[in-house]
Amino acid sequence: MPRNDSVWPDIEVTWALPDGVSPTRAIDEHSTPDLLQAWKDGRRLALQVVAHRGFYNYGGGIQENSVSAMIAALRNGSTIEIDVKLTRNGPIVVHDFGSYRVTNLSGLGQDRLWSACNLEDVVGTPLIIREVEKGKFTEDFTVTGDTIVSLEDFLDIAFDVNPNATIFADTNERQTAEIAAWFSHRPRYLNRIVVMFYSFQYPTGISLAEAIDDANADSNWRSTVRMLPNLYPEQLPILARRHGTANLDYNALVQAGTRWIDELVGEMWVVGLLMLVAVPGRDEKITGILTDPDAITLAGDRAAVDIMTYVRHRYPTIKLGSGTRAYIFRSDLTPDKRTYYTTDLWTGLPQPWSEGDAWDIIRRLRATPGNAPSVINLDFVISDRPFDDIAIAQWRLRGVVCVADFDFPPLNAINTPFN
Repeated sequence: MPRNDSVWPDIEVTWALPDGVSPTRAIDEHSTPDLLQAWKDGRRLALQVVAHRGFYNYGGGIQENSVSAMIAALRNGSTIEIDVKLTRNGPIVVHDFGSYRVTNLSGLGQDRLWSACNLEDVVGTPLIIREVEKGKFTEDFTVTGDTIVSLEDFLDIAFDVNPNATIFADTNERQTAEIAAWFSHRPRYLNRIVVMFYSFQYPTGISLAEAIDDANADSNWRSTVRMLPNLYPEQLPILARRHGTANLDYNALVQAGTRWIDELVGEMWVVGLLMLVAVPGRDEKITGILTDPDAITLAGDRAAVDIMTYVRHRYPTIKLGSGTRAYIFRSDLTPDKRTYYTTDLWTGLPQPWSEGDAWDIIRRLRATPGNAPSVINLDFVISDRPFDDIAIAQWRLRGVVCVADFDFPPLNAINTPFN
């Protein structure tokens, strides 16, 4: 149960749908049962809105990636995104590589890497929701009713709750190969799972395919495991330089992205492409060699649209997606200063958003429901605010443009007195 004195507000979700549209109808349109089969059949669908880490609610005592968050999402819809990490001997459902943020596994203020733990030693560990004070997690927390579960148990519960669900399994770093191989040996999941991965550790399609082979994947994995690359625009300069580009310009960023996608398509079953887009100043031309960090950041974000347009025309069956990625929490540092935070993937510790630069603009737009679909025609959005994205999509179908705020009250720690 949530604490009575918690900083996390328990705010009930409200809908702002057009007249005559019920929440049930809206969810049915934007969270299609058996989504992969519908895509394969070429059905014309509305924008699909995938619940990012489930329907979590800090103030309600529901942690992200928990069984409760999953059940809440799949009883109301048919699509969900989860994060998968490896222990020494099996995968679990959790976002961070370390244990600190969502458990008290090692006691006061300590952290352990899941990869250093045995599966049987961590399954059953209670999930917690830490309190926040002045931008930092504290050692006060709510013990939720959920625990760490194995990926297999999580999926079996999910498909018992909703047999027609589609689950996007987000993997990171070099764990992607082992997790893709794990799925390749479990055919009961293959028509209902998408394996998401990133460009950070796999600069070419061949390098990823070889890694999956080396992880002892089933010999048919290329035709059974559906893969979904997540290409961050900020990775485009790195990809370009890996291919020998010394002087970055806009075209080099676009070519780096399209080359990476072409290589992947030649090596595996690519069902979709996800790129976070914000695109401030979208009508301005970008010319010349890029040297200023803000200019490179903005150019990469703009290049994402051209890369997705290329994929749309070159590979019509590949679905295009983006995300509404909210901050992890907002906290007041002083009576006059509030700051937005993400967390470190390895430690789970808070990291403040930068302020006053290109990243500040981009992060706010990426966190704004409805922004990405206004930039480019998308097939799906993986969203921290699925209710808002669905409502905005419903209004857009009726020719009404809605404006949303990136600030999201359920993620805002309640003000605490300052001495």
